[in-house]
Amino acid sequence: MNAKAIEGAFDIIRSAAKLRNIDFFREHPGFLMALVCLAFFALFSAGSANENSPPAADTDDHAELRQEADERGNIIREWYLGADGKPVSHKDGYAEVRKDYDERGNVVLEWYLGADGKPVSHKDGYAEVRKDYDERGNVIRLCYLDLDGNAIQRPTAS
Repeated sequence: MNAKAIEGAFDIIRSAAKLRNIDFFREHPGFLMALVCLAFFALFSAGSANENSPPAADTDDHAELRQEADERGNIIREWYLGADGKPVSHKDGYAEVRKDYDERGNVVLEWYLGADGKPVSHKDGYAEVRKDYDERGNVIRLCYLDLDGNAIQRPTAS
């Protein structure tokens, strides 16, 4: 079992330990168990690899996807790394996506960054997505913005 796998498992467990809000665990009883399962998966799935072998790249030409969560467990940042550990662009044109959430855990803002850390456009032409919700959590307004902050027509799925 390689040291990187063990460190990854401990990172997952440390993330769970930072969530000290007991009410969160009462409301989401499976969350802690899911984190423990992820930690074991990280240990045992990577444990069979040769310690000196580079991470296996997937079809998107990145070797690793990293995520950062806030204290409520919301993923606020996702970024892609190459085998050399440096940021690389995803097939959709960005190396990092960041998200802001409202008090209910709904994504209200999503924006994209390139490998250089500067704003970039998603392959569908938008650099930012803004959402408003009603009291039931339904999206009532969806706005796509270009790099200059101008609203653009809703892109079609590609």
